[in-house]
Amino acid sequence: MPRKQTVKHTRDDVQRTYVLWYTDDAPARRESVAFFQAAGRLFPAINIPREVRDMSVEEANEYLRIHPTQEQWEGLTLVRPIAESDLSRFEHVNELQRVCLMGGDVSDRGLKHLLWLKQLECLVLYSNQLTDACLETIRQMPSLRTLDMQDSRRVSRSAFEDAVRSLPQIETSYAPLPP
Repeated sequence: MPRKQTVKHTRDDVQRTYVLWYTDDAPARRESVAFFQAAGRLFPAINIPREVRDMSVEEANEYLRIHPTQEQWEGLTLVRPIAESDLSRFEHVNELQRVCLMGGDVSDRGLKHLLWLKQLECLVLYSNQLTDACLETIRQMPSLRTLDMQDSRRVSRSAFEDAVRSLPQIETSYAPLPP
């Protein structure tokens, strides 16, 4: 059964109140969202369809009611350790654009689960399990714009800098601090 959420949206100094309708998630996605919400902070993306921009608020809300969408998530922050197998849940929440993993237990192998995130723009990784080998996975993230590995101290600064140089789309990077 679709559920609704009221949001206020401001564009060109005009505030409008929309009622967004969301479709039910598939079981695997529902479980993954619930897991990430319980384990950390999952931040919603508020996506107002372009089609409603020039409609009256009443017309827009009727359009949104007739055309429910899947609720989208923009960012995830995990500061406590989770099992490496839990990272496989990224397959079901693959629209994330920002991920911050600060639990300290992500390994080189576990990082490969982030390859499901085709829109990932910002990645913060603080883990004492990561080594230079993780950078091969990071090199496969073409949408990445920001990379912060300051507290991944087993990753060498030189390997990090080589990886960043090989990713011309990176705009901001924070190299690992010395051990």
